[in-house]
Amino acid sequence: NENDNGKTVIEKLEDYGKDCAFAFAIITPDDIAYNKDKKIFQARPNVLYELGWFMGRYGRSKVRLLCKTGTSLPSDLLGIVNIEFNEKLEEVYRKIRVDLENIGILESNKN
Repeated sequence: NENDNGKTVIEKLEDYGKDCAFAFAIITPDDIAYNKDKKIFQARPNVLYELGWFMGRYGRSKVRLLCKTGTSLPSDLLGIVNIEFNEKLEEVYRKIRVDLENIGILESNKN
């Protein structure tokens, strides 16, 4: 937990984002929307906004969606690598690690 020094969320995102090389957005069905009579479970708008900020800063190749099964995604996000999990992020630990190894952020465990 970092001291916020009175900064807004976006100011903190900009400050801490300078030190990052990669971003993960955890997409969970926290909001309910309605399309005609159909109920849609979607991510919070602020998460999608922050995701867009990181994509603009690092490019799509350095951003991943960690998406809980059953969460509706806007079609514009279908061009981003999506790692789906059912209940816990631990389910996709290996996929995340391999991804970070493949782009050179983590060293491979292989000898």
